[in-house]
Amino acid sequence: MAVVATPLSVFSIFFILTSIPVSSLPCPIHQKQALLRFKSTLTTIFDANSDPNTDDFVPFEELDSWNPKSDCCTWDRVNCTRTRNKTRFVTELHLDAVVPLRNLSTNSLEGRLGPELGSLRNLTTLTLSVNNFQGMIPPELFKLESLRFLDLSNNSLHGGLSSDVGKEIGNLTKLRELWLEKNQFTGGIPSSVENMKDLESLDLSVNSFSLQIPAGLGRLPNMTTLDLSKNQFVGPIPPSMQNFEQVRNPSAQEQQAHRRKR
Repeated sequence: MAVVATPLSVFSIFFILTSIPVSSLPCPIHQKQALLRFKSTLTTIFDANSDPNTDDFVPFEELDSWNPKSDCCTWDRVNCTRTRNKTRFVTELHLDAVVPLRNLSTNSLEGRLGPELGSLRNLTTLTLSVNNFQGMIPPELFKLESLRFLDLSNNSLHGGLSSDVGKEIGNLTKLRELWLEKNQFTGGIPSSVENMKDLESLDLSVNSFSLQIPAGLGRLPNMTTLDLSKNQFVGPIPPSMQNFEQVRNPSAQEQQAHRRKR
């Protein structure tokens, strides 16, 4: 005898099917591989006075979860965002002050920022501060157009804020906070910085930036905090920056500028 499905039974079947939990997909394999390549380039620097036999010694274990057999979205210091189709992407990477010892100035990660970071195209947050990263900012980082927060402060990075033509800091138009203080950066601030309309906080202090401050910096509509102190800028302060309070004119020796917008 044939069984005819009634509208109620069809609805019940649909409800059961849609109620079955569907697990999220793991992070994309290319992003997982990029993070593993980045980890492989890192070393740790421990305080020479730290003794592994003492009670207060804490071993560096925070990146032990970064292994090929697990989902990178479950790794320490990695956050992912899930899309509507259950796909997950790495959106946050927090490697600031990783080594958990008391003297962070001499206990840190050491390495270079490599091109593998460019594979993390969905990154919105990248914090690598209070370490000993060296070398230049790779041009691939300037392609991370989803970045909203970038903190590379307190490292040993050098070079400028641009590389090849069209690859420079001004490409990161969604950035809201950019902290590069206490490094060894040189050269000028690219004029393309005026494209960063969402920028709210910029700290380039304690570097060796030079040349003139671009006028476009003073026309960014959302800027609330700007610190350019302890650099080697030349020339007058742009008129566009006259709407910043607490202006400190650079002396002939220091060439400093420190502003806070009204």
